[in-house]
Amino acid sequence: MKKVYIIIGLFIFFIATPVYAWAKDTYNKPDFLSDKVFARVVRIDSLANHYRGREMATALQYADSLIELSKEYNYNVGWAIGLNHKAMIKYKTGKLNSALIFYKEALQKFRKTNYAIGISNCLSNMSMIYRQRGKYDTSLVLLNQALKLEREIGRTKYIAIRLINIGYVHFNQGKYNEALHQFIEAGELYRKISDRGGMVQVYNNVGAIYKTQEKYEKALEYYHMALEPAKDLGNKYYQSIILNNLGAVHELTGNTYDAISFLNQSLAIKEDLEDKAGMSEALSNIGSCYESVGDLERADHYYFQALKINEALGNKRKTAISFTSIGSVLTKKNEFGKAHSYFKRSLQLAREIGAKAEVLDNYEKLAMNYAAQRDFEMAQLYMDKYSSLKDSLNIDVELAEPEVKENKAKTESTSIFDNKLVLKSLAAGLMFVVFFLLILLRRRWKR
Repeated sequence: MKKVYIIIGLFIFFIATPVYAWAKDTYNKPDFLSDKVFARVVRIDSLANHYRGREMATALQYADSLIELSKEYNYNVGWAIGLNHKAMIKYKTGKLNSALIFYKEALQKFRKTNYAIGISNCLSNMSMIYRQRGKYDTSLVLLNQALKLEREIGRTKYIAIRLINIGYVHFNQGKYNEALHQFIEAGELYRKISDRGGMVQVYNNVGAIYKTQEKYEKALEYYHMALEPAKDLGNKYYQSIILNNLGAVHELTGNTYDAISFLNQSLAIKEDLEDKAGMSEALSNIGSCYESVGDLERADHYYFQALKINEALGNKRKTAISFTSIGSVLTKKNEFGKAHSYFKRSLQLAREIGAKAEVLDNYEKLAMNYAAQRDFEMAQLYMDKYSSLKDSLNIDVELAEPEVKENKAKTESTSIFDNKLVLKSLAAGLMFVVFFLLILLRRRWKR
């Protein structure tokens, strides 16, 4: 029996104690917060992270639970993490104004405790919303603040992530050489820390630059350079993004059915991951391929599948994109009235959420719709609107977001911490195990 307690003691010393110390440091645990309450915070955060992107309503419930628990014990970091979860849920459902409000509230809480990690991540997440809205200067200001904090903290991986985010903004501005510089600098940091996953992002994003510059052979080269390590690492999320981008290049080079093959592989992975947002993206892209070869019935079929998912997710931006795609097919079918209705619905949603790229796309499609009806006066009106807004266009290329989130969808929005669910759950679970073992040891010592 004595050996059992020696083993238990060694377990606590060598495994449970370091994990517990990691969790305390990561979540900035205050001394006044009991270990039992802290373990609940870690566990609820893990569950919110797990369900976000899968079951939004469940994730929102856990986020609210985390906020209420943290409020009760005046734990500002936990409170801010809960707000951050709510912001990401709003972001993923296309409710950008609400997302920004929650990010700002979380930022205030993190600043109140001078918690640099939380501050940096909130600044970065807010920057994505401003980038999506075409407010690039504001996005860069926030990202440079976050980059400065990361350099002070010394988190090499996150310095690389911030550099990549800055690269995204330059990419959207059409400053491809500056974007390439940021991606290459990030790549050097990833090599320094032997982060192959980071290098996958860099290769993918360099491929995206070459794709936009119509250097398709170079783009394919870098996408394949990204795909192999993504497979080796078993990272299905990045595989799905890269396969999607390979499909996009093949579509642009006229190899439409090769494109569809890659996109179907991407779709299969996204279905396996239960990535609803990713599924809608793949379905839309497959629809685009069929539209490009004149198979309008199949295009319509895939666009409506994407629309159904986007509406179910409550993602207004993606719903607007689906409306535009369906309108485009209807225009080609000479069903101008129906097409006009879908474009107007899309335009209303896009304006509502401030999505300039979608507003721009609808102006162009409406101009084409009126031109097809030989109403050149209205066509010119929308072309003028298109021209005046064109400078704020967001380039529509799927870049790989830094892997500090459950999914990116985008994505596109990043999580507060780089911790995987398993590690977080392990920390919380080990805390409970430690409590249990300590009780056993106390009873044994009393005897």
